[in-house]
Amino acid sequence: MACVSDLHIDSYDVIFANGGHVCLRYSASGSHDGEPHNGMKATGNKAAWHAAAIFEVEDGKIKGWTKEWDKLHMWKQLGWMEGDEHAEMPQTCGGPAQSAHARSHAYGGRTRTL
Repeated sequence: MACVSDLHIDSYDVIFANGGHVCLRYSASGSHDGEPHNGMKATGNKAAWHAAAIFEVEDGKIKGWTKEWDKLHMWKQLGWMEGDEHAEMPQTCGGPAQSAHARSHAYGGRTRTL
């Protein structure tokens, strides 16, 4: 994530590993000290959030993944939005336009909004 260049995985738990799939729950943190977000220069604000991901593994390598986290919570902490705006957001940090209120999921390296 180019906007949060100091991204850290602070802790993680393996929920299950079975049949070529591994599920992790993790905590991450970082600050907006990298590239601009929606034209907004680095705020320096720090954020901490929790996420879960299911990785598809084949021959010891990650073939794809699905990730879920509360992006709204992270964006508020980083100063990228003030309240509960529901407006469509323009291009962000290399990702597609998304509703600021949406939960986003990464699947196979692509971002998809539900």
